[in-house]
Amino acid sequence: MSAEGECLERCGGPKRGAPLKPEEFPSLDAIITYWASQETKLRTFLSGLSEDDLLRRFEFTVPIFSFARVMAVGEVLHHAAIHSIHHRGQVVLLFRALGHEPENIDMLFYYAEGHGT
Repeated sequence: MSAEGECLERCGGPKRGAPLKPEEFPSLDAIITYWASQETKLRTFLSGLSEDDLLRRFEFTVPIFSFARVMAVGEVLHHAAIHSIHHRGQVVLLFRALGHEPENIDMLFYYAEGHGT
């Protein structure tokens, strides 16, 4: 959630503010409420973009990695849309390293089982 808000801010959307902290989300309801707010901000921002906006390049920094990059708004938004895939893979790898065999995490199977609708 924090990364998506940061990407949106980088692209010219609303300010995310300070990085999110786990203790700010003591319940599932707190997470759902935050995500709903974040989705509204994202949809509002996206609805105002033109093709030229998506191609606009800008420089940004990622302080935790100490580097600066120049990318197009569309590229950064694409990254934000698929960022969680990377982390799902990391979690599965950690489970396997601990000797567990997690279920398939592919979204195709998730939706095929009737979730998310």
